[in-house]
Order: sequence, then structure tokens, then C-alpha cells
Amino acid sequence: MTAAKTKRAKAAPVLVPPVPVAPRKWYVLCCESGKEQRVRADLLRAAKVADLFPHYYKACLVPVTREEVPREGDGKLIMVRSVKYEGYVFLNMVYCPLTAGLVRECRHQFGLLPHRPMRPSMPPNKAASANQQAEFDRWVKWQPVGLESREAASMLLEEQATFKKKLPPPPKFAAGDQVAIIDRSSPFFKMTGPVSVGADGRLSVTMSILGTPLTVAFETWQMKAND
Repeated sequence: MTAAKTKRAKAAPVLVPPVPVAPRKWYVLCCESGKEQRVRADLLRAAKVADLFPHYYKACLVPVTREEVPREGDGKLIMVRSVKYEGYVFLNMVYCPLTAGLVRECRHQFGLLPHRPMRPSMPPNKAASANQQAEFDRWVKWQPVGLESREAASMLLEEQATFKKKLPPPPKFAAGDQVAIIDRSSPFFKMTGPVSVGADGRLSVTMSILGTPLTVAFETWQMKAND
């Protein structure tokens, strides 16, 4: 009775894919424009379910650019991200039937670059010619081309530098500093005046227009130091 219980309680063996011999490379996957992040999320989820980390499937990258743009309404500078290569996703993996099937089952993708040619039609009732057989062999032996080491390294370094980019700190002004007020809509308008700091920390500039003093309040982000 004890032996039977022990045999039933014994866990089933876990099937682990063998460690591949081929090294991982960076491949380019073509997908629908605007669906890059969705394709990336689907691939990562499928790779985790298939237990392909880390030997077969390592990373999935969608390079982005970050730039400072004024926000609509108040003009405050914000950091905006956008996809650098629209319609392309970069995969770090070993190309084999496991990963090829993983990519093939993903939605919104068109295939790895260079694109696989269409399957050639073979004559059903007679022997294929030399050209037809050559086209069929080329289709069977097709494989995607991985990026060169220097291309992949430059892409990763550029991606790291992009995410380290931060908004510059707002300039610091002290009471009494002379500043120039420039109206961007009218480049000929330019007035100067001293800066004063209020109790709430807001900055104001007093200028003279036709002999009449005028005080204008500014936010810190609205004032830029002249380099």
C-alpha cells in the first residue's frame, strides 16, 4: 500500500528542449505598421509559454526615438516616444523549427527578412525541369539573414542611449537677473527687465512699454537660459 502511494505521488518528468548548438542572432521581422508593440508582446508571451527562454529565444526589441515637444495647451516640454522603424521588430533568437513556428503563429506579421519566396508549382505528372527543381530547392532551403555583429551592437547602444535621454533641468533665475522677453509669434517684439521671485516661487518680469511699467508672471519651464 505504501509503495502504491509513492508511485502515484511521483511527478511526471518535465520535457526540456535540448540546448541548441547554433548561436543566437538578431533577425528582422516585418509586421503591420502600428502593430509593432503588439507583435512584440505576443512573441514574448508565446516564447514564455513554449519555454524557449533563454537558449532559443532571448529578446524582442522595437527601437524607439524620444524627443522633447511642447504639450498642447500649456506648451510645457514633454518627452514623446515614437517607433523608429515602422513595421519592423528585431528578434534575438536561434533560427530553428521551434522559433520559426513561434513567429509563424504570431498575428499581424508578414515574416522574417528577406521575405521567403512563394512556393513554386511543380508539374504533377512529369519530371521537373532543372530550373523548376532549383527554384523548389531554393524555397525549401530558405533561411532568414541575421544582422551582422556590428549592426546589432550599434542598434543596442543607440537604444540604451535613447532611454538614458532625459529632459534638461529647468533654468534657475535669481531675483534681479536681467532677462529678455521674446514673443515667438512676433520676432520683432523683444523687451528686457529684471526678474523678481514671489512668495509662491513664481517668477515675474517687470518691463516698460511706452513708459508704462508692466509685470508679467512666468512659469519656470517657460523661461530658457541663453547658452
